[in-house]
Parts: sequence; C-alpha cells; structure tokens
Amino acid sequence: MIDYFITNLIICITAITSIYLLKGAPARLRFYVAIFAVIGWFIPWNVVSTLPMLSNPLSPYINEVSNNIQSLEFEYGLNTVTSTQSYIQSIISKTNDNNLWSLLSFGSAFFILLSIGLFLFIKTIWNYYFQIEKWKYHSVLANHYWQDHGFDNPNIEIRITEHCSLAMATGFIKPTIWLSNTKQQENQIKTILTHEINHIKQHDPLWMWLLTFAQCLFWWNPVLLYLIAVARNQIELSCDEKCHAQLKEQYSQDLALIILKNSRITKTSIPAVSITNSSNFNIKRIKNLTNESKMKTKYILTIVIAFAMSSIAVAAITEKPTENSKQQSITKKNEKKKLRIYNDNALHNELIDELLAITKQAKTTDPIILNDIHEQLVRWNTNRPTTSDTKSERSLKLISFTILSYVLDKLEKHKEILTSFEVMYPKTSMKKVLFLKNHLSMAHIKVGEATKAIELMQDVIKRQPKPKVGSLFILAHAHLANNDGKSAIDIVEQIESSTDNNIAKIQALNLKRKAYVTMGNTKKANEIHSTLKSKYDFEGRTPQLMLMASPILAYLPEAS
Repeated sequence: MIDYFITNLIICITAITSIYLLKGAPARLRFYVAIFAVIGWFIPWNVVSTLPMLSNPLSPYINEVSNNIQSLEFEYGLNTVTSTQSYIQSIISKTNDNNLWSLLSFGSAFFILLSIGLFLFIKTIWNYYFQIEKWKYHSVLANHYWQDHGFDNPNIEIRITEHCSLAMATGFIKPTIWLSNTKQQENQIKTILTHEINHIKQHDPLWMWLLTFAQCLFWWNPVLLYLIAVARNQIELSCDEKCHAQLKEQYSQDLALIILKNSRITKTSIPAVSITNSSNFNIKRIKNLTNESKMKTKYILTIVIAFAMSSIAVAAITEKPTENSKQQSITKKNEKKKLRIYNDNALHNELIDELLAITKQAKTTDPIILNDIHEQLVRWNTNRPTTSDTKSERSLKLISFTILSYVLDKLEKHKEILTSFEVMYPKTSMKKVLFLKNHLSMAHIKVGEATKAIELMQDVIKRQPKPKVGSLFILAHAHLANNDGKSAIDIVEQIESSTDNNIAKIQALNLKRKAYVTMGNTKKANEIHSTLKSKYDFEGRTPQLMLMASPILAYLPEAS
C-alpha cells in the first residue's frame, strides 16, 4: 500500500514539474500530462508488483537432466525443513504480527476514505440527473442557431434556459449545449457555439466526468485535487487555442467582451464545460491567447524525461515483490513441481504411483519404517521396467535417487548415498546430473570429506548464471567443515548481499558467527550473537545442513 502512494506521489510531482516547464507548449499537451498523473491513482501499483514474473533462468545443465523437474535448490533457501528453520519461522511470524495489524488498519482506513468518495460520486450523479431534468423542463430548443450562424448541423441539441450560466456543454453520448441570456450576447453567439462545439469534439464532457470521479473518490488527497484543478484549466485553455485558430482575433475580442459582461459566474456542481470561469483564470485565458503555442523539440524532450522518470518509479515498485507475492511465487513453483513429476507416458506415471506407494511414510522419524522404505527403493530401482522415453527415464532416476538420498540422510547413512549414486549413475558425466552435486556435496560434508564437497559446489556455482542461495549455503557449510572460517565468511557475505529473505539472513548470520568461533575471534562471534538476539530473538547455535530435497516430497503426507 505504501508503495502505491509513493509511486503516485513521484508521478504527480514529475507531472507538476513538467507542466511548469511546458508553459509555452500547447495546452492540450499539458492536459495530457496532468490526466496521466490523475489516472495513475486508479492503477493499483502494489497489485501490479505481485503479478507473476519470470524467475531467474534455470541452468541449462539442469534442464538437460530432466525436462520434468524444476530447479530444486529453491527448497534449500526457503523451506523450513529442520528444527532450527522451524524455530526461525516462528520468530518471523511473531515479529510480523504488528506489521500485519498496521497494514490491515491502514488498508481499512483507505477503504473507508474511498467508500466516502464513492458516496460523493453517486450524489454527484444524482444531482446531475435532476439538474439536467430541471433545465430540460425550463428550456426551449434553439437548433436553428446552427443554420443562422453558418454551422453544419452537428446533430447536437441547443437549448435555451435561464437556469445555467452563459453557456455550457454536457453529455458525452448525446451532448447538449445550454445557452442563457442569449439576447444580451447575440453578437457573440457564433463564438460561444464554436467554443462549446470544440469542447464536445475534444470529448471534454467525458474528461470532466473522469476528473469529477477522481475528485470525489480522492477527496482527501490534496496533491491529486491540485492536479485535477490544473487539468480542468488546461481543458479550457486548449479549447481557447483551438477556437482562436479557427476565428483568429475575432475570438480574442469576443471572449474579452463575454468575460467583461459576465464577471459574476454562476457556479454549478455538475460535470460541465463552460465558456466562462473564475475571474482570475479568465484573465489568464485572455493573456494566453496573445502567446503563440507551438510544439518544440524541448517540449518533446521534457515529456520523454518525465515519462522515463515515471517509468522508473513504477519499475522500482513492480520489481520489488511483497511478502505476499513471494509466498504466491513459492506456491506457484511448488504447484508446477508437483505437476511435473507426471507426464504423458503411461508407464512413467504407473512407476511414479509405485514410488508414491513405497515412500508414503518417508516423512516419519521411525528408523524401522525408514529402513524398510530404503530396502523397497533399492529393490524397485533394481527390478523396475525401463521406459522407452529418454526424458521419462532420466526423470524417474532423478526422482528415485533424491528420495533415496532423503531417506538415507534421515538414517544418517551418508556413505550409502555416495555408493547409491555410483550404482544408479555409473560412468555418468557430472555435467549431465549437475543438480545431484548438491546431494553428493552434503553427503561428503557429513562423512568428513569437506574438500570434495567444496570442489563439487564450486563447479555447480560456476555453471549457474547467478549463484543460487541454496548452493552458496552448502559451499559455506563445506568451508566451515574444512575449518576455513575466512572462506566461509566470504560466502556468507555473498548470501547476505543477494537475498532479502529473513530466514536466509538469520541462517547466514548464524553461519558467520560459527565461522568466527572457528577462527578464534570470540569478540566478533559475540557481536553477531548479540545481533541475532536483539534483532531476531534468535539464540546462536551450531549451523545445520538442511535435509536433502526431492520433488516427490510435495506429494507425500506429513508424518502422523
């Protein structure tokens, strides 16, 4: 919501500045600048910012492994799969309660203000209807004026009434020109009609309705009310310019006489365009006719710069995802992953169903059940039929290996993960199974082979278009396991600069704290511990690697 206001305020300030710089430009150009800023308040920029956006390009090597599996590293950075992460999540939830309440309160107040504005607009429509009906009842048709003053009949009604000011144009579907005291202004009738018919041709009655709607809806917004007043003035000035181009100096003389004889203007509360206005503005209109308004290169440049600045303001908001949009993005990614373990191959889908049946209880902590699942998976991988579809076969192997790794990880049989890889992927180039280096690296760390883990993860990160947070975390853990605190801190600082996720930031700080402990820098470690405690209410503890991920986990029920 705050983003919405900031964006529109920037656009309004840019528009007001541009209008000032466009003093000598055609009034219609200034009107369009003002109307652009007004319309901006009807665009929910905070909602635009949550629209689905393209994620970072996936590594071509992962796509080469399986067209059915999305990048699973996503799970490492955002899913809370360990007790430490669950604890962090509860902290974040608590600290966000007050912010959520403030957001709800602000949103409620905004809704109330708009509701009042909507009521004011409905009242305006009601007044307009009865005002027009009253004028019609107390008026007479005077369409003969078109012929009398040399106009081609534009199929617009002219009505004479004593209940409106000198001249007004209303309606955008069936427009009507209303005249009053025409006998006193008989010599200026042609000028008056030219003015009002130009308003109608420029669709000014419709623009007046839009401005009235904005004025009612945002009655509490002084910046917008100022721009609406500017836009209305530009409507009149642009109509004057068009009339002057048609009638030349005759229009300037007639306008001065009309204003002089009608210094007291009867104001109306309905959306209508009139030839007369407030006294101060009428003087400005006459002065404006003495200046020639032409489009110049500097005016075009001003508009281009203003548009660019407004675009930057909008882009800054739409590129900044809200917490809600992040959660929606996470949900969409999970849904896509869940759908993609199946495909059009009947045998593939049948084998996936068998895997689901075998691993139904994989989320349990019971070692007896987990050992049984492990044995069934080994038999399944040995005895299952192979599919004729190469992509299906790659996908099945990847899914079965990752869920096998997940089960063995929970059983703390990390050497068997490495052995299973050799069995399932004999003589396979690592380039073809790049993502599985995450699983292998974690297994190497847990069996005390940190150097191999570092080598694997450095290769993974080198191949990624942009280093992924999950991969960086594994590499930092590997350096920490290798007692290289300095390298671990370098990686952690890279994580901190590339994410705005609070859970990831807490994990990164906790890793950095442990790295300083490893280096013997107790003072620095205590400083980070204090930061974790004061800012996140989190007690520093030994960093833990997350459990290994598998796309099939999204299908499995939680442990009872």
